[in-house]
Amino acid sequence: MIHLIFTGMKTTTLLLLLLFLVNSGSAETSVPYTPDSLKKGDWVEIESVHYYPYVAPGIEEKVPWRAENIRRVIFKATVTDLNERTLTLDYTFKSLYDCRNDTGKPGFYYFDSRYQQDFTFDHEMVGKRFLRVTYDRESRKAHTLDRQETTFSYSKNYVPFGVRQAGLSAYPGTTIQDSLPLDKQLAPAVQDILTGWQEDGMPRLAQNMRVIDASFSLPPNTEFTCSYVNFDLSDDSTVHKKIFIAYPTEHKVGERVTLLLTPGDSITQDKERFAIMEKVGMSNAEVKASIRSQVRTVFFLPLVTAACHLAAAYPMLKKLLALVALYNGTLFAWCLAGTVLVFGLIYLAVFAVTSRSYYKIVGNQV
Repeated sequence: MIHLIFTGMKTTTLLLLLLFLVNSGSAETSVPYTPDSLKKGDWVEIESVHYYPYVAPGIEEKVPWRAENIRRVIFKATVTDLNERTLTLDYTFKSLYDCRNDTGKPGFYYFDSRYQQDFTFDHEMVGKRFLRVTYDRESRKAHTLDRQETTFSYSKNYVPFGVRQAGLSAYPGTTIQDSLPLDKQLAPAVQDILTGWQEDGMPRLAQNMRVIDASFSLPPNTEFTCSYVNFDLSDDSTVHKKIFIAYPTEHKVGERVTLLLTPGDSITQDKERFAIMEKVGMSNAEVKASIRSQVRTVFFLPLVTAACHLAAAYPMLKKLLALVALYNGTLFAWCLAGTVLVFGLIYLAVFAVTSRSYYKIVGNQV
């Protein structure tokens, strides 16, 4: 009898551990990308930003159009060669946005390489490799640099404050020449791109420089929870996502909901939805039932999935337990059911607490 109890305890412990691992694996996970994960053809886009001092006295706050006083340069680094010891990145110039207020006139000088028809510059420089760097894969430091033509020359057009007319050709005769040494602008990122790679999968660069896009998944910097309901009230859905965005972005959820997201946001939009429910006459009990319905799905779907995985693995588990001299199939089945039941009770308790707290968060007291 004692041996039977001991055997059951061992089996239950093994099953609890296995169910925990299966359940953890069913959650949303991602393996961070590292420099060792890079392969030929992978790329990252790097943004370098310089802020000009605002030197345009007497200008009303609402008048300037795009008077950001900023220079934003975007580079692209692509893996073109790698072996066991080295990794080679080719750096190309992608785009330049340069906008600065004039110190004496009510307007600003503006350049944007994305609108080639409006500006004078060397179009062939866009997308052209100007720097090739070979890195040691062990130390992640650069040891070979191959520079080509690195000075980008361009002309900025003067635009008066106020409503912009169609095309910059409406303001002829006022341009200034400028140039940018691309290699000097990019130098801090060249040194830091591999050595500054963090465990979360995001390269950390020098001040005023950052990675804004990549051919692989970047770690999320924004999350939102949004509930939406269709007109016929038959399709009730809750979406929770963690995503990476570089700039303020409109993100569409379903067919009717669009969120304006900013990097670093953590948004929950359920308050508005449940307020609407109450305004159209739904009682507190009906609102609570709706909350319990969607929280129940979030909580118990991973448990159900884990139980299905465990059931599918049952024949293999029996063979594995037989290797350690556990042949009692009936005991194993009871331990399996008990393990699922224990996890179910734990999930049920957390679900009850969470649904109650969630109802308070969206603006009502239980």
